[in-house]
Amino acid sequence: MPYYKRDLEACISSYLRSPGDQIALISGARQTGKSTLIENLRCDKEKVIINLWDEERETLAVRHAATFSEFQHILQTVFRFIPDGSRILVIDEAQASENLCSFIMEMQRKWKGQKVVLLGSLLANLFQKGKPQPVGRTIEFICRPLNFREFLRFRDKEDYLGMVTGHDRYSEEIHNLLMDEYRIFLQIGGLPGVVTADKDGQSLILMYESLLNNLYRDADRFIGSIQESKHYRVPQYGRIMEIALSSIAHHLAFPTQNTTLLSSNSPAYRTVLPLVLEALWAWHLAYTLSFATAQVTSKKGYSSKKYLFDTGIANFLLTRGMPVQFGGKDQTPAMLLENAVLQDCISFVESVKAIQCYRSSNKVTTELDFVVRYKEKTIPLEVKSSTKVKHSTINQFIDFIQRSGISMGYVVYTGMPETEEIAGKRITYIPPYLIASLF
Repeated sequence: MPYYKRDLEACISSYLRSPGDQIALISGARQTGKSTLIENLRCDKEKVIINLWDEERETLAVRHAATFSEFQHILQTVFRFIPDGSRILVIDEAQASENLCSFIMEMQRKWKGQKVVLLGSLLANLFQKGKPQPVGRTIEFICRPLNFREFLRFRDKEDYLGMVTGHDRYSEEIHNLLMDEYRIFLQIGGLPGVVTADKDGQSLILMYESLLNNLYRDADRFIGSIQESKHYRVPQYGRIMEIALSSIAHHLAFPTQNTTLLSSNSPAYRTVLPLVLEALWAWHLAYTLSFATAQVTSKKGYSSKKYLFDTGIANFLLTRGMPVQFGGKDQTPAMLLENAVLQDCISFVESVKAIQCYRSSNKVTTELDFVVRYKEKTIPLEVKSSTKVKHSTINQFIDFIQRSGISMGYVVYTGMPETEEIAGKRITYIPPYLIASLF
């Protein structure tokens, strides 16, 4: 199977070449390609890769090492690894070890010049049970689903973007070609295995079901340390995660409170749901965007907007993976489009904390979809699934531009690039496949 380069490789390669001693953490949801990336990453040094889910005696010994001295001794005698900086130590599924978190400080302090990479889909579990993440001793990289540029690369069609120069006019045929690809992106999402399977003509339904079932099992096995209560049986985290993911999918792009996900009358609302939501964020399965407001009022507002980590998973939960078509009365394409635009933005700014929603006050019922902070820029983004946009539907977008003093903003829609001036501000309309050009 061919390997396709990921954008994240540049950041990880830079870390491996740097002189620092920080331990690298590579986290991300299941099936986002963490192991494949690190295995195929070109390095000047050999990589010693140990997967802690392997059941060989040698691996079990590493997994269950109780002290740092024991851990180091096993590495030296069994894996012939000496921490002299000549090779890179990679530990996959690192969260399988109960004690590895305690070794990070000693590795960073004693192994001078030695590069160590820890990765896993549940890497946040490494720091549970009262074990804080060592501040300043680690650097984290998050492997997310493919952005649209990577999606085209995996489909051997990245050169399609080369037919478009900036936001200048080009033929409608090129626009339709790229929008056809983008609709496939909305339909199947950006999980590398799914994209490759679709390219090979395989059925995706079983892949989605298998992934989701594994996530629910992860929830039952790994969430929390709640003691069994005589009022309900544990575990039930998997079932609550299933409800939460489905509810988030059905409310993509809409402001919600936790009662939208699970009734407050449910016994699990105050006990299990908070732990499940914490796992969704920690395992990079969902995103929450808070609202910034220009004016504070006494009227209670909704707390946040929630999105899923992969638009293909969202489409599967909503439609069982049906093709996406714009122009009808169904709101699903618009919801998926907003989710995909956020997914792309996060891949470039590398942090969901750099993105907020906006309302002039919490009395109004509409909002500006995204305010993205990137380097020295503030980028307001409004997302519409139509080919024509009325000014009355982007009033919060216009309000933000006027209040913030910035000179321009972007409306992502399904038409071709256009530019107009509103109240002395430059508004650029771009199709979603040009999101990368903003960063």
